[in-house]
Amino acid sequence: LYPAMKRPNLTVVTGALTTRVVVERNRAVGIDYVKDGAAATARASREVVLSAGAYNSPQLLMLSGIGPADELRALGIAPVVDLPGVGRNLEEHGSVPMILAARGPVTFLRELRADRAAWWGLLWALTGAGPFAINGNTAGIFARSRPGLERPDIQLTCNTIGLFDRPWWPWRAAKQNYAFNCIVSVIHPESRGRVPLRSADPADKPRIHLNIFGAEADIDTAIRGIGLARELYSKEPQASLIAREIMPGPGAASRDALAGYIRRMASTTQHPACTCRMGIDEDAVVDAELKVRGVAGLRVADASVFPAIPGGNINAPCIMVGEKAADLLRGKHLAPAEL
Repeated sequence: LYPAMKRPNLTVVTGALTTRVVVERNRAVGIDYVKDGAAATARASREVVLSAGAYNSPQLLMLSGIGPADELRALGIAPVVDLPGVGRNLEEHGSVPMILAARGPVTFLRELRADRAAWWGLLWALTGAGPFAINGNTAGIFARSRPGLERPDIQLTCNTIGLFDRPWWPWRAAKQNYAFNCIVSVIHPESRGRVPLRSADPADKPRIHLNIFGAEADIDTAIRGIGLARELYSKEPQASLIAREIMPGPGAASRDALAGYIRRMASTTQHPACTCRMGIDEDAVVDAELKVRGVAGLRVADASVFPAIPGGNINAPCIMVGEKAADLLRGKHLAPAEL
């Protein structure tokens, strides 16, 4: 927002908690918020746009009475529009780590020795160069885990640093082990979670039921991804750098052993999406112009509107949604494509 901060039609309020969208006669007319303990209202002469993300956008809609009517009534919230899809259809790229011991000091852990890290941090701050100008991710691989698939179903994020590596003092603490890690992510999951309200209090965080690897098919995909990663790291040039597999370890060979490991070590890629899903069916929350169904003057523009989670990192798709939302608000439309 910094390039636009001098515009007279932009006001930025930080340190505030939005409590609800104000809806009058089925039209969004503003938002209520609290700042420094004082309640305030921002009125909208045209439209309200929620861009609070896949967790907080559905939370705000439900706090405003827009969502599954029975659930809202149970929390003492008067329903304004019964939209059962709000907070549902949560998709996330479930992931599981592999950790491989390195043959000697050949990983990024070398640069995390505290004195070196301080120097590299200063170098980066002054020049933007040096080891701290990279993120430690040496390769991102999108692959099909089995033949016949139309598109990749796994992502391997290969890092030259161990999952648990931290800055270290060689004479103060036990020396950390040099290791590589590879994050195996399922990028077209079948599992679906949900984000219901915890209470009618806007200060209460919503409940987040990720349900990653809730579908057995996702576990099978991750197992195949681990197999592919093992194959890649067993070949040169990686093979000569790897001493052994630490996690899940050579003992995890059967499906049951690998499935157990995935359930124990499952994590997210911080790509939550689809909780205010775009569409035309009963579960859809917004239409093709990002307008919330049943409420005039209200749109959502963030990852929550994705009809399905993209098969990869979601930063660029989120930017695309923002750009498209800006065009829609300004009445700009592309000419129809000639296919």
